[in-house]
Amino acid sequence: VLAVAGCYGEEEQWREFRHYWTPYSKSFHAKDCSPRFSQLAGAMKTSGIKAVLMSVGKDTYKKFATAHLQTAVGNAYSCCTLLCAGRIGACVPKKTAFVLEAGQPNLGAVKNVLEALLDSGECWVGSVASAKKSDFIELQTADFVSHICSSYDKPWMGTLFELDILEHAHLTRETLEEASLKVTALFQVKKALRRAMKKGEIREFDNFDQAMEKILRSDPTAIKVAVDEAIKAHTAERTARGERKRGRKPRIKE
Repeated sequence: VLAVAGCYGEEEQWREFRHYWTPYSKSFHAKDCSPRFSQLAGAMKTSGIKAVLMSVGKDTYKKFATAHLQTAVGNAYSCCTLLCAGRIGACVPKKTAFVLEAGQPNLGAVKNVLEALLDSGECWVGSVASAKKSDFIELQTADFVSHICSSYDKPWMGTLFELDILEHAHLTRETLEEASLKVTALFQVKKALRRAMKKGEIREFDNFDQAMEKILRSDPTAIKVAVDEAIKAHTAERTARGERKRGRKPRIKE
């Protein structure tokens, strides 16, 4: 299981957390420092820090996250990280300064997405940066939470739930299949709109936004049927023109 955690709090809460945790923070890494978990959980509880945890089976993600979904959100790490960030954005009524742990796989892709949201004016993204746990000890909270999930440490998971610190969501096969269908539908709409735009028949982005909203509200079964029908119709049209892959006509042997 891959697990990604994000922890959040007001500036004053983080200042209080740092006051309590700093004496125990030196060289902290969750997989080697279980004797310090009590102090860390206590510092989080005292200061009011909250945690969001997203997890997914590695094999499940590889098998059921389609190529379209992975193109859109990246690998399992980036998918869970973006979901964490989005959940924090939904919980906090202010702009949030996101700090991501340096050295993580696909970190650049995650930063690019969050920075694009920042540039687009999304009200919940205030800034995006990366740092090492040793330099920014606030990250040690997320290391702790993700570790107890990926190592299946049920007692500590239970403790964080009891202290009202943690909320957890797990990406299932069904969730990934539904998301994959919707992302594939968006790719199909984007492709169709690009063709239409080339012909001067449509304004691409205005219509894409409308299509995206409709797709995200739709039932996944209906989406699958619509996508399958669109693919069959496009394939039949291409076959009728004597075309093969990528719309190219076959060479005629002399």
